[in-house]
Amino acid sequence: MDISEYRPFSNCDIETKFLGEAKNVYFYYINYKDICYNNTLVLQKGGVSAVTSLHTLNFFKKFDIYNKFMDYPTVALEEIFADLSKKERTLE
Repeated sequence: MDISEYRPFSNCDIETKFLGEAKNVYFYYINYKDICYNNTLVLQKGGVSAVTSLHTLNFFKKFDIYNKFMDYPTVALEEIFADLSKKERTLE
């Protein structure tokens, strides 16, 4: 299903932009303009939702993330950072 014509919709105040598609992976820029804890996004085209494309995002406060990784040993943090760096290069 080609979803390039669809745009993310949320009950939150968001700004979105379609960035492109590669090998059936679609990239969108999503900017939450206000703090919002409703983590449901729906792809819509002309007010019609693509029901099979419901996705949820998990939101965390910066402090919660800090607490989660505070007790990790340096080696574990370096491994996590290396994995994230590989994923970032893949997206580029």
